[in-house]
Amino acid sequence: MINIAIKNKVISTKVFSEPDDWKLLEPQKGKINIPGTFFHGSKWTLYFNCISCGKETKFGVYYKSPEYIAGGELHYDTFNNKEFLNVFGKLFELDLIDKGVDVNNFTIFYYQIKNNVVWLDYFKCNHCNVQYLMTYSTQSGEERPPKPDLVHIKGIYQVEFDEEEFFKLYNKYKVNP
Repeated sequence: MINIAIKNKVISTKVFSEPDDWKLLEPQKGKINIPGTFFHGSKWTLYFNCISCGKETKFGVYYKSPEYIAGGELHYDTFNNKEFLNVFGKLFELDLIDKGVDVNNFTIFYYQIKNNVVWLDYFKCNHCNVQYLMTYSTQSGEERPPKPDLVHIKGIYQVEFDEEEFFKLYNKYKVNP
C-alpha cells in the first residue's frame, strides 16, 4: 500500500476560532495540549512551531485554506478501500467501527475519535515544507440552548512519505461527491 513514517508529534498548539453566526459569538484564542479539545466556530486555525525548522507554522481548517493540501473523513463513504483506511487507522491507533452494512446495503466502516468520524488532513510547514498529518473529529454542540461545536484533536504528526504515491492512492480511492 503506502509506507508512512511518523517522525515526531506536536505536543501543543495555539488555536484561533472565528465566531459563527449562532453558537460561538466571540473569537476564541488559546493554547491546547494535544490531544485536546476547543471550540469550533466558523473556521479555526492552528499555530505551532515546526518540529523540523522551529519556525511558527500555521494550518487553517476552513474552506479554501491556503495551507490545506488534502484530507477527508476516514470513512468508507469517503475512501472506498478498507486497506487504504487501515493504513491510517493502524498508524494513528484509531478506534475502528466495522458493522457490516446498514439498511440501505451501504458499508459501515470508519474510524472514530470520541464517537465521531475521524478527519485526516495533510499539510506542510509554511517554511521548510516538512509533511504533517493531523487526526481530529468534530462534535456538534447543542441547538437549544446554543452551545458551540467542538473539535477534538488526537494528534498532529510530522511524517514522511512518498507524496506522489500518496496522491496516486488518494485519488484512486477518494469518492467524488
